[in-house]
Amino acid sequence: NGSADLMKHSLFLTILGLYASGLCANVDDALNVAKRHIADGSGQKKLCEMFRCQGGQFTGNDLCSALDLPHNGVELIAEQDGYITDLNALTVGTVAMNLGAGRKTLNDTIDHSAGILLKKNVGDYVCRGEVLASLYGKHIADDCQEQLEGAFTFGTKDEIPADGSGTVLFDSKELELKGIIHKLLTDS
Repeated sequence: NGSADLMKHSLFLTILGLYASGLCANVDDALNVAKRHIADGSGQKKLCEMFRCQGGQFTGNDLCSALDLPHNGVELIAEQDGYITDLNALTVGTVAMNLGAGRKTLNDTIDHSAGILLKKNVGDYVCRGEVLASLYGKHIADDCQEQLEGAFTFGTKDEIPADGSGTVLFDSKELELKGIIHKLLTDS
């Protein structure tokens, strides 16, 4: 029971995996399998099993019980009005890593309470002063806020990508995958 946005991304990644691995003959079959496993709870059960295999510790199938609570939170405030026309995922990922949510080197320690909560996304209209995102971590450097601010591109409504998701690159299955993306975005 997540947000519609999270559900779309989860379905998309699951469909890609099922289809690319050959477990499903086409993307419609993959979509049906993914929806069935989400609805009957077996998808969450498998996710929990995968986490446990990697050392995750939590009660039952409650993934939230394993999470560390964030230490510090800093809000990123919009400096201008406009539509978000792009959000640079590499920059967001780099900032999250710098907050402690990932590793630069194998020896770095991960802060499981660190991360970024995006409050606005591509296609959203934002007024100056609204919260774009919240940054969490034990040590939040000022440059993290500046870097994350640079990940957001503002423009006019006409500059929003047609699918509302920013730039997406595909392999040889481009047309079929674009069709399923369209289906996911319009069937909510």
